[in-house]
Amino acid sequence: VTIAKTFAYSLKISLKTIDSLKVVAITTSSKKVALGDGNGYYIGYFNDKYEPIKPYIYLSFEEFNSLSDKNEYIKDYILDVEKVNNYLKDKESINPHEAKPLYIKKIGVEIG
Repeated sequence: VTIAKTFAYSLKISLKTIDSLKVVAITTSSKKVALGDGNGYYIGYFNDKYEPIKPYIYLSFEEFNSLSDKNEYIKDYILDVEKVNNYLKDKESINPHEAKPLYIKKIGVEIG
């Protein structure tokens, strides 16, 4: 985030932000996304417009593997830059100083 903010500000170029879970949802047209980090998965649920319908959560591998619908989550993908760029075309740029990292905390929630 710091590098993107620095480039946008110093080069006077626009900045649009997007998180990794949304990138996977757009690339795969999936409503359920799971991105692993070596210890567990970041989980996102999306509507048809690729907007999150629940807050993102983090689950350990054990918690994820206990889900009855674990096979419905997209975990493997090949990035489709064109789809992501098309999605971002209609999104507003932000002031580089307003860009903030997204931190997902492990929280206790029921997954349906």
